[in-house]
Amino acid sequence: MKLSDLMTQYTRTKFATDSGAATHAKMQHVVIAPDQCAGDADLIAHLRQMPEIIDLFAPDARTEVPVAGTVSGKFISRRIDRLRVDSATKTVRFIDYKTDTHPDARRDSYLIQMREYAQLLKKIYPGYQISGYLLWMHNWTLEPIQID
Repeated sequence: MKLSDLMTQYTRTKFATDSGAATHAKMQHVVIAPDQCAGDADLIAHLRQMPEIIDLFAPDARTEVPVAGTVSGKFISRRIDRLRVDSATKTVRFIDYKTDTHPDARRDSYLIQMREYAQLLKKIYPGYQISGYLLWMHNWTLEPIQID
């Protein structure tokens, strides 16, 4: 591989990483409620088209939630992009944003990540129903995660 090829690959990777970080930062500030909205108007417009996850952007939802523990004998420490716990319905819902333009390239590792989140959340919230989603932001596709 030539140096120019390496530089092109590095530039593309850096752009994708920087773009993803900027999008995640914007998503942290989105709040959607009947009487209150905050954050990037374009993001809010896209999210309002997804009624199945709109509650994850309620004022009581949390962002960048740290979780840690042992899963399958391995200690893991992660951050969940957005999480909402509803004690009245005994549900925990979470979502992770992905900015990849080729979802299939790393889908398997993302599914493992999401299942690890779910296993940790089951330990933290015993007796609660846990559900999760991947939000593919390049095309605003929502993928529910099958949780065992």
